[in-house]
Amino acid sequence: MLSPDSTKILGWYLEGVNDAGAIGPVQDFHPQFDGMYTVWSYDFHLRIFYYLIYKIAIEIDEVVHKLCQKNSINLPIGNIPLNPVHIEELCSKAFSGFGRRFNDRGIFYSQEVGQKTKKVVLDVDHGTLSFEDFYPQKTLDPKSKKVFHTRGDGFSRSFNMIFTKGDEK
Repeated sequence: MLSPDSTKILGWYLEGVNDAGAIGPVQDFHPQFDGMYTVWSYDFHLRIFYYLIYKIAIEIDEVVHKLCQKNSINLPIGNIPLNPVHIEELCSKAFSGFGRRFNDRGIFYSQEVGQKTKKVVLDVDHGTLSFEDFYPQKTLDPKSKKVFHTRGDGFSRSFNMIFTKGDEK
């Protein structure tokens, strides 16, 4: 969707066919909101995916550490030289970009407002990244332009348009 001030929110949906034969968002995964078919924003779900990646990595580290202790295994972590010069600066820029990407925009689709996702908390000085629960509060202006791209399947004759009432086609 594109707002009057050119703010874009990219979204996605799982496509399926309803009982009437119309193609559109699968309602079990994309419940209607205010009588409209909805999609999910990438921003909403990428926050959760990034959190899960970090959570899995931390848990794997803990399991490996416990197994090593239990079995008296020593895994030396030597000082592996890193080829890129200024690696700290590169990492700092990457972390800053990550933080800006998810903290500055904060605009979501209407059905995502108030739903729990994650917010990254970055401490560049200590090189730590943590996640907190986050409940989006801002949504796009209702006058935002809707852009819907589909190629169709060659034989379906109707589509359920996203963010429109049932009588709008």
